[in-house]
Amino acid sequence: MSGWLRLDRFVLEEDELRAAGVFTGELIDADGTLIGVGSCRRTVPAEIARSAGGIVATIGPVDVDLLGLVVTVSPFSVEARVPARAQEPARSHGQRATVSPLRRRQATQATQATRRAGR
Repeated sequence: MSGWLRLDRFVLEEDELRAAGVFTGELIDADGTLIGVGSCRRTVPAEIARSAGGIVATIGPVDVDLLGLVVTVSPFSVEARVPARAQEPARSHGQRATVSPLRRRQATQATQATRRAGR
């Protein structure tokens, strides 16, 4: 099986971070012949953590029904790279530093994920 994920969003369900999106997979025979393609909308466990180059989301595991065969996809990671300039701490030269709404939301989500991991 080979597949991909169209990630729609991250959600909190019962205080657990989850990834919501459409999982699509191709079932391929041993000789490389395409047997079929299936997709399904799922909400699955997720964790978000900082890495040296940005933010890493670990998603899964997820069970995907492909043509009546349930395939379990092990957890996998997706890395969002942060440009080097964005990684530098804000410097104040007599002015107040500002944080974009996206960066504030990312920081909040990362903090919440870290708190849950520490439980």
